[in-house]
Amino acid sequence: MGYSNARRFYGLDASRAVMMLLIILIHTTPSFSVNPPEFWKYHNQITSPAMDVISILIHSFRVPIFFILSGFFACLLLTSKGVLTFVKDRTLRIAIPFILFWPILYLSVVSFMNYAVTATWEFSPEINLYTLKTKNILIHLWFLYFLIQFYVLLIFLWLVARWRVAGYFKFKINNAFKFCIDSKFRVLWFSFPFFFLLWPQGILHTSMTIMPDLISLISCFVYFIFGCLLFVNKEKLLVFERYSATYFILAMHLLLVNILCLRYLKNRNFFYDALSSVSGSLLSWCLIFGIIGFFNRVFIKDNLVVRYLVDASYWVYLIHLPICLFFTGFTKDWQLSIWLKAAVIISLTSLFSLMSYHFFVRSTIIGYLLHGKRIISQYKAGCVTRNKIL
Repeated sequence: MGYSNARRFYGLDASRAVMMLLIILIHTTPSFSVNPPEFWKYHNQITSPAMDVISILIHSFRVPIFFILSGFFACLLLTSKGVLTFVKDRTLRIAIPFILFWPILYLSVVSFMNYAVTATWEFSPEINLYTLKTKNILIHLWFLYFLIQFYVLLIFLWLVARWRVAGYFKFKINNAFKFCIDSKFRVLWFSFPFFFLLWPQGILHTSMTIMPDLISLISCFVYFIFGCLLFVNKEKLLVFERYSATYFILAMHLLLVNILCLRYLKNRNFFYDALSSVSGSLLSWCLIFGIIGFFNRVFIKDNLVVRYLVDASYWVYLIHLPICLFFTGFTKDWQLSIWLKAAVIISLTSLFSLMSYHFFVRSTIIGYLLHGKRIISQYKAGCVTRNKIL
């Protein structure tokens, strides 16, 4: 199967939607984890190390794939529409939603985190507002904050690359990328810089401050640039599809090694640091190749359900955290197993997020702001034709 700029990347669309929706799961597990993040103030009375494993597993691929796909689609837009349209589109879709939604969501997250801890609306000293204001002020919108910076850098690099003197370096970088991705050791090549960037735990640490952690910023930018180079060499997506099953098998073995290393976190030495960093980096890239390849193999044509979820996923990403915290506090005293309680929180959060999108966002100015003009697909004679634009 060939790839061209005109072809819609259904597999990448589907993977982008799933990565967005997985954020509900990733923000449910800390309440039931043995070692939750410092900023997560609510802890269920009963916890399970299995929740930590789920969190590590999802975190190892979700954010990297997010940035890879962002880089891929950014270059697609930049190539097909030009710089001015790119700036206008990214300002409308990313910068303006960030500016508009951040203060509302920040106050909501602080309020509902307090409700999750106390199951009342009375302020609890357990909620450290100073910590929220300094270390985690961007909350989950840190991703959009990073993207805005990456888009600015991408435009700069795009303009510089048009200079004749930059042609040599562009040629060398592209050749190096093709060499690495064609190699049997492609996962090792792409993992190598992350042996150092993800030191010592092999886990990508997110930075939710106005002045982001430099290592976190560089790590995410490397994923973003990988996505840009993948677009330039989009025919290499076939490599992802061909070996996806192999990478899933390798990933499960690497996950076990990484978990065993993290198990001895309190008694660290250089050996455990090196092993956890190497295994975590390899795990991340095995899952990147495996998941993108899987979605590209499975989703090869238009699908109404997937298209709907792609449209809804951005809104769900924005609004899910206050809703998740509300239902966490709402179910606090329910006498259920942690697995059933987590399933209830995830289901209710997903349901209310999607309902709010369908009834209050999809066909409104907010929907236009988030994903542009919505195209309705209609089935005619067994084929899908998109002919009505709202």
